[in-house]
Amino acid sequence: ELQPFGREATQMAPAIDHYAILGLAFGASPEEIKKAHKKMALMYHPDKVQAKGGDPEVASAKFREIQESYQVLTDEKAKSAYDALQEAKRAQNLKREVKLEEMDKKRKLGVDLLEAREKAAKRRSEDLSGLEARYQSEVNRMHEQNKKVLEEMEARRREENEKKANSLFFAAENRANELQREAETIREKTRTLTLKWAKKGALDEPALRAAFEPFGEIDRLVVGKKSGIIIFNGDAAAANAVHSVRASQLALVASAGLSVEWTGGDAPAATPAEQAASATDAAKPNGETAGDPAPLAGNVGAAAAFAALAGAKAGV
Repeated sequence: ELQPFGREATQMAPAIDHYAILGLAFGASPEEIKKAHKKMALMYHPDKVQAKGGDPEVASAKFREIQESYQVLTDEKAKSAYDALQEAKRAQNLKREVKLEEMDKKRKLGVDLLEAREKAAKRRSEDLSGLEARYQSEVNRMHEQNKKVLEEMEARRREENEKKANSLFFAAENRANELQREAETIREKTRTLTLKWAKKGALDEPALRAAFEPFGEIDRLVVGKKSGIIIFNGDAAAANAVHSVRASQLALVASAGLSVEWTGGDAPAATPAEQAASATDAAKPNGETAGDPAPLAGNVGAAAAFAALAGAKAGV
């Protein structure tokens, strides 16, 4: 897990020995750094320390130090800046010791030599400050990189969640549309009848309308030479028409050999109210009906049947 770290560039980083934190000598190889990090991270992992009865807060602080040291020593630019800083400190300490000895020997030579040495020491101090600032700048850069990686990971997670939600929504919407189309097809079959008669050209549209309009309002009627399709605006009207034809209550049954079938195949199931209405209407004179339901929209299957019949009308 990436751990953001680093201090503001305006603050000077403390004297942290990253090699010592990992139990290494200065200038250790990348293989040694990787091996030492794995060992120390396992040793001071807060969960493992807590499981052994140790203090998880202390372990967590140590674990963060280990992670920071490892990131510094495995980042090429940060390691270069840190090594240069450490080498400069060592060189400065060594030079300081040598110079102090020389100053002790030459102090007696005069005030001029002492001032020259002080100026040289000041210049070295300024160089060291520049290296400190460079090191801190690299640490801050690593912090910003880690922050950017975390933000990108969060953005990808949100995008994946949004895609999953959209996929579920569209699947549900498509299923609802399918169910609606199925319901419309079923409703249409309860109002559509196929008519057939024995002699070619024996019946035409006016004759069929005159025979079937008493049962209820007709939505559409297509007539061929020996067959036709009729769609009523109400389910009860279609059921009454079928009942009357099959009971030979229409004159056209005897005169033209008229027969009727449900276009969808089997007769649709009728509700008790529809059965009662059908029985009442069948008993009325001249095929009068008590009234039909309102027209249905979307006659998909019947429209296809009408188009097929109209296209083959000359050859029926």
